[in-house]
Amino acid sequence: MSTIINNSGIIFPNGNTQTSAAIVNSDIPVFSGNYTSSTTISFATYTKVPLNSILKDTHGGWVSANNSYTVQKTGYYQVNGFTTVINNLASAATRVNYNNSVFVSSGLFQAPSPAFSQWGGTAERVMYLTAGNSIWLEAYAQTYAYPTYVPSMANSWLNLYYIRS
Repeated sequence: MSTIINNSGIIFPNGNTQTSAAIVNSDIPVFSGNYTSSTTISFATYTKVPLNSILKDTHGGWVSANNSYTVQKTGYYQVNGFTTVINNLASAATRVNYNNSVFVSSGLFQAPSPAFSQWGGTAERVMYLTAGNSIWLEAYAQTYAYPTYVPSMANSWLNLYYIRS
């Protein structure tokens, strides 16, 4: 007889059942936050993203006063960040700043519009994070020759998923 997984959990060959709630480890840090507004940013300067919608924070690490997440458990994390910069006709970048040491992994795309240009960048990496250190998301708008365009930041997010110690 094989192990069966159903909506009630796992049924083992000996007939014992383990519910799915007991299988999930509640000590796994997960963080997910979004920036759902829009604000003006300066050209050629990395700007910290003020995440204003915290979707998940299992260990209470988000510090809204400085727009950063304080790592609660040391280990390897999958870190995913994304920023959108609009009204910027050159290019943009996304970076994640960890304990004042920047790692940058920017993938840029352009979504043209009749009125403006919209750029998005992603930063993704598995990182070893130490408890007590901070991590945050930053957006960047490249300097452009037309100063009448004022770049702004919109629709951005930062996700952290604990993998292992």
